[in-house]
Amino acid sequence: MIVEFYTGLEITAHPLIGLGIAVGVALVTLVVMRIIRVIGGGLEQRINNRADGMRGIQLQELEILSGQDIAAFLILVIRGLRLIVSLWVLFTAVAFGCRLFSWTEKLAERLFGLFVEISVTIGTTIIGYLPNLLVIGVIGILLWYSIRLVHLVFNGIESERIRIHGFYPEWAIPTFNIIKLLMIIFAVVVTFPYLPGAHSKAFQGITIFIGVLVSLGSTSAVANIIAGVLLIYMRAFKVGDRVRISDIEGIVVEKTLLVTRIRTPKNVEVAIPNAKVMGDHIINFNAQVKKKGLIHHTTLSIGYDVDWRTVRDLLLGAAGKVDGVDEKPEPFVRQLELGDFSIVYELNVTIHQPHLLPRITSDLHANILDAFNEAGVEIMSPEFAALRDGNAVTIPGGAKDES
Repeated sequence: MIVEFYTGLEITAHPLIGLGIAVGVALVTLVVMRIIRVIGGGLEQRINNRADGMRGIQLQELEILSGQDIAAFLILVIRGLRLIVSLWVLFTAVAFGCRLFSWTEKLAERLFGLFVEISVTIGTTIIGYLPNLLVIGVIGILLWYSIRLVHLVFNGIESERIRIHGFYPEWAIPTFNIIKLLMIIFAVVVTFPYLPGAHSKAFQGITIFIGVLVSLGSTSAVANIIAGVLLIYMRAFKVGDRVRISDIEGIVVEKTLLVTRIRTPKNVEVAIPNAKVMGDHIINFNAQVKKKGLIHHTTLSIGYDVDWRTVRDLLLGAAGKVDGVDEKPEPFVRQLELGDFSIVYELNVTIHQPHLLPRITSDLHANILDAFNEAGVEIMSPEFAALRDGNAVTIPGGAKDES
């Protein structure tokens, strides 16, 4: 109807008159374009001035979009609208100008018809998609509040305000993350039929192609994820524990669904895939610390010429001077082996700070060396061989001189 009304207008004029009108239309178009540019620039300037004060979008402590990101998005929207309005004004001016002359009259009709057809198609598509958009919005709102409700429940379990027999507080957040992921996947599956072009062959082909790529390339990732979930509920260790996995020993600094990160005593961070963690033995030095403490030990060999009671007293005296060794339960010494040339002794001490294990071990060895040197007792551990004349002993003189 709009096209018929437009093409029914008789505005073809004398060429000179038409030229004058065309010049006027061009001037008006320039003025309108200038006004559009000024209004758009003013809006962009106001948004830039308020960008620092805009509140971002956050999910708990994670900032999804900052105030600067929102400002940049609004500016992009304004520029897009300004471009659309400017093209519409320019297109209308060109179509009207072509209508002024007889030799371009048919071109004007085609241009205006094409413009109206595109506008009507876009408008009809948008209006027709509004019900689907409403459904997607409702699903999104339900998902948002459902996740918040579930988070409140598991937050109460983590803080032990809510107690469930057999469900440990450290399971709360990992379980919440798994349930949240399942809820999001379910919402995406439900929303999929309402997406634009969801029923087209091209869209379905791309979806199948992406699914094949994910299935072919995620075999190891899926294995690590399953292992990560099993490790959570096995309670083999938690963040902050000192562990030994295979030949790697250190403090657990992070547990994810894919890898476990350990910081070694040399301050080197090692990422171990969870599938490898599951396939190897795990030694946790913190597991019984709160209840019974950790029994740490060291061994050394002393010759048969030294009475075992003397060795025991020297070892216990050295252990009592180490900062970090508990007095209760008391340190104790065991005779592990009666060798061909020496006796193997084991000194056992109790500690409650496994993260200080390297320093405690070093101090313990230093005190043992000092104690045996001062007492004039040779340490035969782990093996001793020397060419001697029967008089000299292998005891440093520094310790005796200082005493």
